[in-house]
Amino acid sequence: DCDDGNSAAHPGAIEACNGDDDDCDGVLDPEGSAGCTTWYQDADGDGWGAPQAKCLCAPAGTYTAAKSGDCHDGNASVHPQAAETCNGSDDDCDGQTDPPGTCGSETTYKVCLDPGHGGSDPGAVGYVVEKDVTLDICLRLRDLLNQDTSNPAGGGAWKVYMTRDSDVYVSLQSRVDYANSKGVDRFISTHNNACDYCGGHGTETYWYTAGSAESHDLATRIQDRVHTLLGTQDRGVKQANFYVLKYTSMPAVLVEVAFVDHPDDAAKLADPSMRQQAARGEMHGLQQHFGVGEFDP
Repeated sequence: DCDDGNSAAHPGAIEACNGDDDDCDGVLDPEGSAGCTTWYQDADGDGWGAPQAKCLCAPAGTYTAAKSGDCHDGNASVHPQAAETCNGSDDDCDGQTDPPGTCGSETTYKVCLDPGHGGSDPGAVGYVVEKDVTLDICLRLRDLLNQDTSNPAGGGAWKVYMTRDSDVYVSLQSRVDYANSKGVDRFISTHNNACDYCGGHGTETYWYTAGSAESHDLATRIQDRVHTLLGTQDRGVKQANFYVLKYTSMPAVLVEVAFVDHPDDAAKLADPSMRQQAARGEMHGLQQHFGVGEFDP
């Protein structure tokens, strides 16, 4: 017994945060004592801790932060609530590197990408399946636009929404409602054609029959870039009353990239590098449309 005048202090007693050596082991208030507080490791001294933590009676060593969330504990300028700057770093630890608006772009454009069909609705089926190709092209386009946003060397800043990002069925009304609810600036629906092996081939882009000049301009620019980069026949810019063009509240276009039942077109659609070119063409069309300059991030 190290304190025979204190019945609470003796070998085997539970240590508590009280400044006493309760269990007579020669250590005052060790880690894990009753009443301890969680302190996070703050190696850079910015007041925000890394995930590493200890339950201590008082802050000690580098375990001095009462709050965690620091994603770079070796840099005091990086922590939650830090100001984002255009530096290739996630300054505020929210998972975004150089988010829209931090790299000099005055405007962030909101775009909704709509991969046609999905889930129980395969779309056109030929040498390839439409729903698979449209999803892959749109995912590639989303990634390109995000890279463009993060690259301060040129291009624009984009906030990208997708009506689907996996193989699920989404109704036409749900696609329209989603785009309208997000208040996006432009809507791009990506599809692929088929004509029951009639020999039809090439790329065509649609805008609404009563659409705006902005819709026509976007359709024209995307059509030119996609068919050029893919090397497909230019079937031109056309008008139609497609549901997603008629009921979206922003300028909208629908791109028929190529024919799934034409051997040459389908070979392009089956090639990942050509699907990347299709996505790149849609990105270039968007960039030209908004006047930010054609740019490959």
